[in-house]
Amino acid sequence: VAVTLEQPLIDLEKIYRARRGSCEMDIAAMELRKAREQLVVRVVERYFAQLSAQDELKLANAKLRILESQLETARTGHALGLEDQSALYDIQARYETTKAISADQEAKLVDAREALGETLGEPVLEELKGLDEEDSFFELLKDDFEYWLQLAKENNVDSSISRLRSEAARLDEKIGMGRFLPALNFFV
Repeated sequence: VAVTLEQPLIDLEKIYRARRGSCEMDIAAMELRKAREQLVVRVVERYFAQLSAQDELKLANAKLRILESQLETARTGHALGLEDQSALYDIQARYETTKAISADQEAKLVDAREALGETLGEPVLEELKGLDEEDSFFELLKDDFEYWLQLAKENNVDSSISRLRSEAARLDEKIGMGRFLPALNFFV
């Protein structure tokens, strides 16, 4: 009866497989980071879409109030014989068009609010406030644009994922080659 113990001291294939597994974990972490960044982008896009819809609605309603005033003036002028019929019809048409635009902008605001609420996971019930105009994003960039550009390159998730996938492919090649390389085993 003979008992033999075998303990591999160096098995390159297993070492490369472990490195490959680590690389895959890094890729998964980067993809999670990318998904989070995409969510942030969607929230920001929908936030600004709602701000834009709010502004467009305010503008349409301001035009509507002005045209209401002009329409009343034209009706009074027409009743007194100071305005002709075509001027009254022109202002009436612009008023009705602006009224339709205002209704359309209100629907767009509702859609934008619902889209933002859907992305956030809770309804947005109030009007959003815009960004502080004094703290402009470009004010932050103006001092050291090259620094920000380099930081963006270093933190580019897609680039990092591609780099990690390339490393994983190299490790796959080494794993395949490792099967043909000698392993150092310890026998007792």
